[in-house]
Amino acid sequence: YLASFTNISEIYFRKVFVRTFGVSPHEYIINLRMENSKQMLLSGRTVSETAAFCGFSNLYYFSAAFKKHIGISPTEYVKQNGVI
Repeated sequence: YLASFTNISEIYFRKVFVRTFGVSPHEYIINLRMENSKQMLLSGRTVSETAAFCGFSNLYYFSAAFKKHIGISPTEYVKQNGVI
């Protein structure tokens, strides 16, 4: 979709994006979502609210993605950072 805005092929767009940012467009978006979710969790939002706001279709998928990228579950992240 982004490639169409720039009038270049998806393959070339991905290549330029990876060269510029060091990650694929998908991974870049996931990283942004994870950073947003960490901030929301630390501001007192529930895991369910955070998952929905950050665009995850269900809580299980959000928790699995969070653990994969951050290394711990969302609840454990909150506990370790002193919010609970």
